[in-house]
Amino acid sequence: MEIRIAQTPEEKEVIYRLRYDCYVDELGWQYDSADSSAKSLRDDQDDTGLLYYAIDRSGVIGAAYRVDYSTDFEIPEKWHKHYGLADFSGFSDAVLCFSSRLVALPAWRGNSAVPRMLMKAYDESCRRGTRFSFCYCRPRLIELYERLGFMRYKDNIIESSQGYMCPMVMLNEDADHLRRVESPFQRICLAHGPSTETSEWFDNAFPGIREQAARPISTPEAFWQEWSATMDCHTVAVLHGMTEDHMRALLQAGTVLECKAGDTLLREGEAGHEMFLILEGMARFTRRKENGSEWQAGMAGKGDVFGEVSFISRSKRTMTVEAVTQLKVLVISKEFLQRAMKALPEIATRLLYNLGGVLSQKLTDTTNRLQQTLAENSRLAVLASKQQGSSSQPEGRLSSDGLTIKVFKKDAALPSIHSSSAPRATSATNSHPLAAAPATSPS
Repeated sequence: MEIRIAQTPEEKEVIYRLRYDCYVDELGWQYDSADSSAKSLRDDQDDTGLLYYAIDRSGVIGAAYRVDYSTDFEIPEKWHKHYGLADFSGFSDAVLCFSSRLVALPAWRGNSAVPRMLMKAYDESCRRGTRFSFCYCRPRLIELYERLGFMRYKDNIIESSQGYMCPMVMLNEDADHLRRVESPFQRICLAHGPSTETSEWFDNAFPGIREQAARPISTPEAFWQEWSATMDCHTVAVLHGMTEDHMRALLQAGTVLECKAGDTLLREGEAGHEMFLILEGMARFTRRKENGSEWQAGMAGKGDVFGEVSFISRSKRTMTVEAVTQLKVLVISKEFLQRAMKALPEIATRLLYNLGGVLSQKLTDTTNRLQQTLAENSRLAVLASKQQGSSSQPEGRLSSDGLTIKVFKKDAALPSIHSSSAPRATSATNSHPLAAAPATSPS
């Protein structure tokens, strides 16, 4: 396997098609710049950024990555806002770089291609003298980027094409932080001559961020004490049957995400690769009607889980989830469960078993609601038929309590009944319970 920088239009076009496969076809993200006929995804930054890619001996390009250096282009206004670059205005644009468009074929996720590609890109960034590397990622990938040396330092953002994202920054010269998180970049940093100047400035500008990002994974006691009162293993369905030791290990291994009121965590139509357990706050679920308007499908609070159906079945999100208040959630990703099955098999088995129970209960609740709705629809249809009588008036529509039914002629065949407004949800979910079926991807 070899890591290269794309030089020719042919190399770049393969990368653009790889992006389309991963972002548009797999994740369901929508881009104005996507070419659906050519199944290609590119943007203006591709003209100036460095496009890294991994290629095997048979000539297959299976992973790609882009780094944009601010000396080569004008930083878009959107990036200024997303990354809060006003806070870094004391530094020249020449010391800033931006990482994006990391993609990999499913078969390449987990091999050495992506780490080697990232290490080569980091080496080039150090060679150019950049001091800050910026990126943003999906919640499920936070842990991966933190292990590389990136840190969360500002509020999360809504990216128009990709949804809810976490902005992150890495101090390229901060060998101490890279050592503490055991980053694979540490040796490269030492080879280029590290400095404490950037980290000292960062500690003054963003107090506590470096310390929090480098928290020792082996000492979770403070973290456990904070959340033990919040998560009652006896009342939270997905944690049922777990001991305090189990819960401690689960919280230690997962990623806690803090969200502002109004943040949209999940969007209807996106691919689902993580689920969320609410530690604090409230969230609401909405769904689009056929006419484009939205209706509220339910609410969720402390101890509730959402995103689990898409997480298990690999189906698209069928609801949008928005934070009503400030929200803290535990992110549980497929990668976490895969590791847990090896390192924490008892906990992972219990978690999956409980998830099955949650999904089963939601399926039962949905079946009961559908039966009630169909019975009510039939009653309204019969009533409408009696009101219509035997006249030969044209067919029309009658709306009652959010249900739209077709008024049909007397003695005509009973038409299908369509509900334009679903009954109020009784439990938290962002995916339709009937979509549940047993089932990584790039950000």
